[in-house]
Amino acid sequence: MIVHDVSVPIFMGMHVFAGDPAPEIKRVKSIEENGANVSVISMGTHTGTHVDPPFHFVQSGNTVDELDLSLLMGEAKVFEVYGTLKIQPEHLKNLDIQKGDMVLFKTDNAKRWKQPQFQKEFTSLGLEGAQYLVEKGVKAVGIDYLSIEEYHGGGRVHRLLLGNGVVVVEGLYLNDVNPGKYKFICLPLKIKGGDGSPARAILIEE
Repeated sequence: MIVHDVSVPIFMGMHVFAGDPAPEIKRVKSIEENGANVSVISMGTHTGTHVDPPFHFVQSGNTVDELDLSLLMGEAKVFEVYGTLKIQPEHLKNLDIQKGDMVLFKTDNAKRWKQPQFQKEFTSLGLEGAQYLVEKGVKAVGIDYLSIEEYHGGGRVHRLLLGNGVVVVEGLYLNDVNPGKYKFICLPLKIKGGDGSPARAILIEE
């Protein structure tokens, strides 16, 4: 069994979506002075690798603590989609996408994580592409940068997916993972009433 950690590390100075709070990490106790190391962390709920529940864009939708975790566990399919800034049906129609799938997109975003700061131009899922996935009946979709939707998307892709019960995982790090089928586990923090949560995401290759 090979375990691939496909989450990004959380640290001060990391990429955050424009306008979101950057993480701050401060050591408040140390082994030398207190016998143990303890830190305080301040960060947005959509920092790094994170889960978007319906409540992120749908006022009546489930919050992150209300999510059915089975939507974020099980077989996932990693697909490579290169050479486009917007994933649309023409990029999806020849892929093996079935009802109940968890679909993870590995794109040109791989190189964007290597830049010194957040990149406003990144590969995202187009509205028609999102509709295609909804009609296919996928249960979750993930992408390898900080938003499933283009920078000035207006929330339409999020509302379409989340409003139809498709959980969204953003900020995956798929650079070192080959396309194919894996066991996927992505567990968000149980934040009561949360509109999102950082998560540790892994792919298991058996």
